[in-house]
Amino acid sequence: MLKHLLKDLNSFAIIATHSSIITREVDREAVNVLRRINNFTSITKPSIQTYGADLESIISEVFEDDLERKVYEDSLDQIIPDDEDEIDFIEVNSEVGNSGLIYLLNKSSDDDFQVEN
Repeated sequence: MLKHLLKDLNSFAIIATHSSIITREVDREAVNVLRRINNFTSITKPSIQTYGADLESIISEVFEDDLERKVYEDSLDQIIPDDEDEIDFIEVNSEVGNSGLIYLLNKSSDDDFQVEN
């Protein structure tokens, strides 16, 4: 809707967002990524084509979410220590989403696990 309104009015808009959904609807050339590094703000273009991109790619490449420590990781670390030999994934599955399960699988020292649907 905004795209059509801007075109009809021969206008443009500057939108600041953390929404991967909005970013997916805009060509990479129209996206500027602002990052703060040592009291300096840098402005770059995304490394991927954002228009029509999958949300995971945008979240990872544009918002660098894969580099950030997650609150749920800290919570899971408190509940399940690093030296835990066995994790009951069947029980945890009902309490944790997919990203949490993947984190626990990576953390698990058990190389012989099986996942049931």
